[in-house]
Amino acid sequence: MPVADSILWSPAINGPQRSTPLIFIAQYALRRIHERLATIPNGLGLGLLAGRRQTCARTGAAFVVIDGVLPLPALADEDEARAALAEGLRTAATGIEMFGWYRGHSFADAALTPADVEVHTELFGDASYVIVVAGGGETGGVFLQSSSPAWPIEARPFYELLADPAVRADGRKPTTLSWRNYRTAEPVARLQTAPPTPGPTAVAPPSRANYPVLFPEDSDADDEAPKPTPPARWRQRVRQPATYVAAAIGGAVGVALLSGLLGLRASGGPSGGDGSGPGAVAGRAVAPDVLDRQADTLALAIAAFDARSRMLEARQMTCAGLARGLEQVEDQWLAYNVARKGVLAPFDSAREARDRGLYADVRAVERRFERSACERP
Repeated sequence: MPVADSILWSPAINGPQRSTPLIFIAQYALRRIHERLATIPNGLGLGLLAGRRQTCARTGAAFVVIDGVLPLPALADEDEARAALAEGLRTAATGIEMFGWYRGHSFADAALTPADVEVHTELFGDASYVIVVAGGGETGGVFLQSSSPAWPIEARPFYELLADPAVRADGRKPTTLSWRNYRTAEPVARLQTAPPTPGPTAVAPPSRANYPVLFPEDSDADDEAPKPTPPARWRQRVRQPATYVAAAIGGAVGVALLSGLLGLRASGGPSGGDGSGPGAVAGRAVAPDVLDRQADTLALAIAAFDARSRMLEARQMTCAGLARGLEQVEDQWLAYNVARKGVLAPFDSAREARDRGLYADVRAVERRFERSACERP
């Protein structure tokens, strides 16, 4: 149970308390919810929450990790959430464990309206959560249906699972949360934007970069980006273009190979005859070798993201290219989890170790993207 790598937030009104099971919400998921709701009129944004149930190996206590955010189209009216959520559950939740939904509200206090309660009761079970963000992001709350008639206004405590578990030198933990109706006893440092990183990526705007794009799939997004002027010294005039050409060739070959293995996000991920796509494995038993192939595909997506990240740091790729790499990792991570749930045979020690390693690698990808100062897709 990652308590040491998290921040415990408790409602200011009810005071410190414990929720059963304990709720961990990934920091990047909270950031993604706020960024999504900030792009559409207040009160008209909503989406689904995905995650997994886990058991602490040391104490045997059950806990929930919510680390998947699936945004849905903006509502036409603040009280018309039922149709959008039902359609989202029908099309996007197949084979993925859903833990509820999130939404924005135009009023100042975070709470569920009677219409919200009706939708939640109809579409979700008692073990599902609702995250409500109101007041332009200044207030929020996590709610869980219970036998208490006041549950729609009784916010629950939760843990903010840090993207980077390292504590700052001054002992404070970085947080993305700015809800004034929640409190924590831990020393925290609020991050209003993605934490900057040293070097050129911290100052490059996410929408338009001033360096050439070397991956073919990214060229149409920044085809008018000016190329950097070579230095005056003749050695650098010779060496720098040669470096760019070598990187371009390597990047083009890498993307050509990975595109064939991973597929583009627009095509819905891999869906070949080997049954490795999310839609192919959901709802039926999965052979261990199919899961092994899906694990290899996820590993390739992680390796491709690492290559993209290095090229971004070298000013050889835009933030748009890095964001596409993140989307590929997230797609393959969801596909891997769908396949994993379909494996009926018990896992051996090697697959258990691989499972833990892939989870750690995906979290490292999220942390690396958070440090890139790029806008999340």
